[in-house]
Amino acid sequence: MVEPKRSFTKRRSNPGKPKNGNQLQQQVDKYINLAQDAASSGDRVAAERYYQHADHFYRVAMEKRAQQSQQNQPREATSNPA
Repeated sequence: MVEPKRSFTKRRSNPGKPKNGNQLQQQVDKYINLAQDAASSGDRVAAERYYQHADHFYRVAMEKRAQQSQQNQPREATSNPA
């Protein structure tokens, strides 16, 4: 029996993972809107799930901002006073 040929396509290393702060904020907004829609239609379980997704992306965005602010601060000179 002959096996069918498989075509390989290059995949992104992290499909769907936001790369910058603007994309992270868009994800937060997206999941908050989905949560509000689910809550208004009476689906509390879906609303909670969407709120948890929004919280995750919010935390990632805050961590990324903290890292960027640390990188932007000038480093103190590490010289030994004589």
